[in-house]
Amino acid sequence: MSTPETRHRRKETIPVLLAEDHMTSQLKVWCPFCVQFHFHGARGGEGHRVAHCDPDSGSPFRDTGYIIRKTIPRREDPYTRIRRRLDTDNEKKPQPKARQA
Repeated sequence: MSTPETRHRRKETIPVLLAEDHMTSQLKVWCPFCVQFHFHGARGGEGHRVAHCDPDSGSPFRDTGYIIRKTIPRREDPYTRIRRRLDTDNEKKPQPKARQA
């Protein structure tokens, strides 16, 4: 049986990976060992997960798993959105022909 100290020390050695929402019901995390995304159900939320790493990847995550923490989606600055829309609208307008001298 493990003591609270042992459990605490073990938690410190479990890596934390940042997760993004994917579709409506999944989270995706980037695995630096497999060099690809791994997908987990979003219903479980943040916390410890079993790694989906390939056995040939040599990933230490296969032994410890990892803790998922969701990233906060960055919101776009409203002025950037307006500028982008204006730029798109200007591209659609026909350009006046240059005068010939």
